Amino acid sequence: MTKTIVINIDWAGPITLSEIKDFQDGTDYGVYQIYGRHPVYGTLPGTLLYIGKASDRTFGERIPEHSWGDWVGKTAQVFVGRLAGEQQPSNEAWEKLIAEAEKLLIFAHAPSGNTQCIRDFKDVRNLHILNWGNYGQLLPEVSWVRYQYDNNLPEGNTVFISG
Repeated sequence: MTKTIVINIDWAGPITLSEIKDFQDGTDYGVYQIYGRHPVYGTLPGTLLYIGKASDRTFGERIPEHSWGDWVGKTAQVFVGRLAGEQQPSNEAWEKLIAEAEKLLIFAHAPSGNTQCIRDFKDVRNLHILNWGNYGQLLPEVSWVRYQYDNNLPEGNTVFISG
């Protein structure tokens, strides 16, 4: 049986594009979401447009590289997510967890601004993501198992409830 890896992500936001530039601290790495107006999907309170990661640059460095202000104007909002838990993973493990979390979140939510990971995330391990804090429009839980379903239920115990 494959071991499930649980990733807890603690989300904060909304943050404006001008405020995000100040996120330059040693803890300002992880995954992020961009919300704003979309010509098809709507306007405020915002549409989930993009999910990305800041792994080799801080949120304050990475997010402005997208030029979201040019695309969606001053109404764009950012939510930042940091790994949460009792143990600090090694840098190598952290990089892998962030990359896999980004892929699964993109696959599960299909933001209109993402072009990668929309159709395929086969190199992602058996993940279960728990979103905490202010996670915006994301699902509170996302599981790799759900997207591996191919007319076969996953292994495990089934509980029948009778009325």
